[in-house]
Amino acid sequence: MERLFSMDAFKTNPSFATHRTPFQGLAKRQLLFGRNVNGGFIYVILPPELERVIRILVTGETDTGKSLLIRVLIEGFFDEVVWFRDRIRHPIFIFDYKGNYMGITRPNQYERDKEFLKSFFGFNDDNIFGIPSKFVNIYAPPHAIPVSTATEEGKQKFLELKKTFKVTNVWRIPWRFISDPRWLAGLFKIKDIQTSWMGYLHPILEKAISRENVTMREIIKEGGILEQEIESIGDTRTRTSLYTFLDKWRRYSYMFSETDPLVRHLSDRFSVNVLTFLPTAGQNYSNNLCLLTALESLLSNLQHTTIRTQPIFIFHDLRNALDPKSPLSDQITNALMRLVYGQARTKYHGYIVIFEIQKERALPRMLWPEELSYHYIFRMKWKTSLNMDIPTGGICDYEDRYHDFKAKNVVVRPPKSHYVI
Repeated sequence: MERLFSMDAFKTNPSFATHRTPFQGLAKRQLLFGRNVNGGFIYVILPPELERVIRILVTGETDTGKSLLIRVLIEGFFDEVVWFRDRIRHPIFIFDYKGNYMGITRPNQYERDKEFLKSFFGFNDDNIFGIPSKFVNIYAPPHAIPVSTATEEGKQKFLELKKTFKVTNVWRIPWRFISDPRWLAGLFKIKDIQTSWMGYLHPILEKAISRENVTMREIIKEGGILEQEIESIGDTRTRTSLYTFLDKWRRYSYMFSETDPLVRHLSDRFSVNVLTFLPTAGQNYSNNLCLLTALESLLSNLQHTTIRTQPIFIFHDLRNALDPKSPLSDQITNALMRLVYGQARTKYHGYIVIFEIQKERALPRMLWPEELSYHYIFRMKWKTSLNMDIPTGGICDYEDRYHDFKAKNVVVRPPKSHYVI
């Protein structure tokens, strides 16, 4: 750190007394997130055009305040929806590998945080709130469901999971976005996916998926489309392999759905939709497949959305998913690149993409800070001159490439909502 803060720097600064609610109209979109060393308020200033694609990067070591800043931005987007009413929509989609966004429906419970919000950021008790629970949807991935919830043990495990992670629903994979049958073979833990039988399977599935009204059940049921195709194959070994694949799909059918529950939220005026990837041993492939399929589904459906909206996509700590040795990392990188560079943007809407990661160079080269719009760099946790911790959003350097603005050592305000599971 180049310099430390003192309480007096904030108490005596005149800008504290003149602070007002920042939203004056779509021509002036400002989200308050911190104060600089001189006590001046620092805002994220967003372009007024909803058709833009805005890219935000948040970097820093563990426990420096990255997730708390994201919480602050989410609250800012909620404030925009409340203030601008029908003029703006912000459905939010969070891909959360660590369960950091589970307490968002409760007001901040830290007394020192509340005092800090009131004393130095001009908030009152009415401004310290949780996001209403009706706007928040926490989805567990399908592999979180026990193989059978018919048994009492299976039901109990699933209820414990829902309680621990505040899960409100289970996100099941929209099967139509499985564009490569090898993804399914990997999910089903079939080892010989490089053999010739895969060559038979690919065109069969492509043909079935192209039929608009066909259901997964019609494909995999006894006597269904896939079984009929398998019966017509002359090679016994290939036929046996395909029957094994079909049997696995039937056993794992509970993991799939005809529609994508995340996509339904694209038309929301405001919602926070968290797809949390539970840190379950041996589920790396399943987690990455869920991430990839959700991305592909949202990209495809967003391109056909005619609602005037500005969705927000938040990616929490993607380093494992983007590791070249990680399953499906190339496909995930490709989907992220298409999202970041505007494939899903239309004349009706743009969107905001936020990456939260420790090391910026862990991202693909095309997603480094030079290519993005805003960059937060976290250095350390806030400490007062009395050496007393205040659990705020930490201290960061901030760069706004849209407006050619930089700020050093910004104290990020605490979230108004709670942030512990």
